Amino acid sequence: MTTPAEDVEQLIAFATGSTAPAQWRDVVELVNAGQLAWSDIASGKAATHPAVFAALDATARQQIGIAQRTDEDFSKYSYVEDP
Repeated sequence: MTTPAEDVEQLIAFATGSTAPAQWRDVVELVNAGQLAWSDIASGKAATHPAVFAALDATARQQIGIAQRTDEDFSKYSYVEDP
């Protein structure tokens, strides 16, 4: 289990990283402008803010896409023999 401070650190690293969906750039700008706080985002308090919601939604869609591609990759390695 992580601490709230560690959650914030991980969130900042993700949101500012190269693999984060583009919607996180808007969130970063809002935090830098003092309109949002990383702690509120990490705790879920800001989840209904439109920019945060869009970033979270894009992240979920990205993860679903990764999972689907992974499933497709593994499906070609079926170890079940046909009768």
